[in-house]
Amino acid sequence: MSFTSDSPVLTPSTPSAPLPLRSCVFCRQRKVKCDRQKPCSNCLCANNECSYPAGRGRAAKRLTQTLDTRLVDRLQKLENIIQQLTSQVDATANTLPSGSGTDGEEIGPSPGGVRNYPSGLDDAAPDASINQQLGRLMIDDSKSYYVSNILWANLGNEIEELRDMLHDPLSEDDINNPVDASGLMPEAASPLGTSASVLGFRSLCHSLLPYHPPMHLSVTLLNAFIENVLPVVHIFHMPTTEQWFWDSIVSLDTLDRNAEALLFAIYYSSVISMDDSQCLGILEESRSTSFNKFRFAVEQAMARANLLNTQSLVLLQAAVLFLSGLRNEDDSRTTWSLTSLVFHIAQAMGLHRDGTTFGLKPFDTELRRRLWWHICLLAMRSSEFHGYEPIVRGDMFDTKLPLNINDSDINPHMTEGPIERKGHTQMTFCLIRCEVMRAGWKVGYASPTPNSTANAVRDDGELIVQELKSRLKERYLRYCDESVPFMLFTSTVARLLIARRWLVVHFPSRGKQGYLSTMSKPIRDRLFSTSMEVLELSSFILINGSASKWT
Repeated sequence: MSFTSDSPVLTPSTPSAPLPLRSCVFCRQRKVKCDRQKPCSNCLCANNECSYPAGRGRAAKRLTQTLDTRLVDRLQKLENIIQQLTSQVDATANTLPSGSGTDGEEIGPSPGGVRNYPSGLDDAAPDASINQQLGRLMIDDSKSYYVSNILWANLGNEIEELRDMLHDPLSEDDINNPVDASGLMPEAASPLGTSASVLGFRSLCHSLLPYHPPMHLSVTLLNAFIENVLPVVHIFHMPTTEQWFWDSIVSLDTLDRNAEALLFAIYYSSVISMDDSQCLGILEESRSTSFNKFRFAVEQAMARANLLNTQSLVLLQAAVLFLSGLRNEDDSRTTWSLTSLVFHIAQAMGLHRDGTTFGLKPFDTELRRRLWWHICLLAMRSSEFHGYEPIVRGDMFDTKLPLNINDSDINPHMTEGPIERKGHTQMTFCLIRCEVMRAGWKVGYASPTPNSTANAVRDDGELIVQELKSRLKERYLRYCDESVPFMLFTSTVARLLIARRWLVVHFPSRGKQGYLSTMSKPIRDRLFSTSMEVLELSSFILINGSASKWT
């Protein structure tokens, strides 16, 4: 069988022509898997010249005697750590009562998110700093990874140093795209395939370049994002994000996968914030067409970037932005399920631990706080929509609330944190929602305990809601000028959320008939009037033309 030049075919390399040890220059720039053929498949698809860097790509050889001595020292440390871990497992097994739980059951996390261990291990390193006791946060540029157990963190440190002695550190290309000596994927399933199976295994092998809009439409969609989406999903620092955006849209050919996912998430959320006439006027296609196109693109981009195993804050921002828009368009359990995944990914990246614990820069700390709290808000909203308790509660993390500041108050080069503003800022709307959520954790999902009465629980809930109302008014609402559309929207949403919290306190979760029969007439009347207030405020938000773009 013969093939014309119009149908190029890749043939596997013969044993006499060994594959290069490193990815080609083009694949390394794009951070994609290279099959190490000559030329590789990616260069063929992109009609690009395929060239490989010279050299083996390994560190220079060390003196054998020096290397042996260092290896022995490291191995001794590893043995000590493994002995501690073994003692921990034995001590945990001995403290479990017979017949309780199942074999292999884990000890639950403590309120601070740190696992409880036998006191013998706590005494092993009494002088350890607090961040060492709480775990290890590894940060590299825009990536992070958190290990909660200090012993496992130490083990990881030692193994990493051993690897550095013997070889160069593993590159991201090697980690995300492991290959064996033949250049083929190993028999084990690829993590990328798992991400694709969750988000849709439809277009992983094809470039998403055709789905990017022309530059003038990209800029228009960014402006729509800033006006319609950013005020309610403020998980970015827009001065740096805008600069990143301009750098990205002029270099789509070399765009890495995390950045591509965020670009499509911005386009997707912008389209959702528009109505049909705006989409037709700006994009010259129906809203449903644009919606489906960009949803497909962002899902495929996240799958290609391996969302389930990511350590990238940029990709996590893309996922959160995507889910923030999806919940308004898809009433299935997709958003709820994916939010749970995103929550656990954020935990693996250490976002549930405040950045000050690890001495992060104020800028990085603030962005991590914004992202974490918005994930908590997503989890709460999606759980409420489906009638389930949220997976996140206040005693599961120690990440502080974002500061009440504007983006102009922080920059990546700051060494000292900014001072909070008194007044309305770009973060006020987000902070109001977070304050209400914190109050909801206290009253929203707890039924009376065996030692309490419904009246006592109701009285405590009323006090919490009253304190919430006073706090919001003092810190935020008194600074809202309702002649400004977004400030009017902010104060209306705040009143709506407070009214809903009050209803949760008074509406019984159990024994409704008995509870209603003992309810006083003033409480009944207030329950009715508050219900009407919720309906009126909700209707105002939905039908108000100036507020519709933020819903």
